[in-house]
Amino acid sequence: MFLLTFAVHSQAQRIVDSLNQSFRSAKHDTDKINCLFALGEALIGSDPDTVLIIQKIAEQLAEKGLVSGPLSTLPDRQAGLLKKKYLFSLAEALNNIGYIYDDQGEIPKALEYYYRSLKIMEDIGNKEGIATSLNNIGYIYNSQGDIPKALEYFHKSLIIREDIGNKEGIANSLNSMGRIYMNQGDIHKALEYFHKSLKLGEETRLLDGQVGNKQGIATSLNNIGFMYRNHGDPSVTSSKEASLRAGIPKALEYYHKSLKIYEEIGNKEGIATSLNNIGYIYKNQGDIPKALEYYYKSLKIRENIGNKQGIAVSLNNIARSMLIQGQVVEAGEQAERSLEIAREIGSPSQMMYTAGTLKK
Repeated sequence: MFLLTFAVHSQAQRIVDSLNQSFRSAKHDTDKINCLFALGEALIGSDPDTVLIIQKIAEQLAEKGLVSGPLSTLPDRQAGLLKKKYLFSLAEALNNIGYIYDDQGEIPKALEYYYRSLKIMEDIGNKEGIATSLNNIGYIYNSQGDIPKALEYFHKSLIIREDIGNKEGIANSLNSMGRIYMNQGDIHKALEYFHKSLKLGEETRLLDGQVGNKQGIATSLNNIGFMYRNHGDPSVTSSKEASLRAGIPKALEYYHKSLKIYEEIGNKEGIATSLNNIGYIYKNQGDIPKALEYYYKSLKIRENIGNKQGIAVSLNNIARSMLIQGQVVEAGEQAERSLEIAREIGSPSQMMYTAGTLKK
């Protein structure tokens, strides 16, 4: 049988130990799968490589239950319910595997798993699962630059989530669509979507009475910060330059709020993203040593969790900062590393950004 022994930090190890005990004492595969999902949720932001292993074990258990489980020995109604439960677990595992591949820059693999998960969720009629898969597929198309297709999938996901009243899911879809409008230059609409998402996240937290949707809140805060950083404060209309200047302190404020929440929930990728964004602000303000400090912190986390897309971004940002300091050779080395990774994972946008650095 499977043995859950992983090298993780001490806090996570306590969670592993507790769930490992539950896993070993579970009498049915469905209970074992639930333990694996709980463990994956606990480690998703801090140890994605371990989560990938865990979710593949869950996939194997679900497939085993469908092929050689007790379905044939049960009355039709009970067998049907158990089959649906196994199919749902399989779809969840496939979605989670897709998420990890996505985070690691393995885009074709991520899309393959997301579509497989979507097909099963549609077969069993699980609306929330369908919405999650649609949103994840939309995110992939967005990263590939296929904006019409991304908006199509995000919108389908949002309609389902509104229909079933899933506030956390609605907030996620609003964030996704807000990023699209931001990239298209529709600043007012982007801010509208981000603030709607933030409000829903905070409402969810109040309903839960404690932690709530901190992940969603942190994402919204980060997106609002990104908006102010790149496009300025739309309330300042005297000039574009004045709008951009006014947006910087607001961006820094939102980035630090986001960083604090990511640290509270132990989401390493979120921490790395916030650190990288704060570094970008300092670079634009001309404080290159401070910018490099934040960029290197972000890079270290991304290397530890194996996020290739993030590594490529961090390396390119470090290269641009070194270039400002006149470290041309060192900058070239970092940019070459970034370009190599961008080519490896097939990220056209990152290849373009890094090629621009090398051109400089």
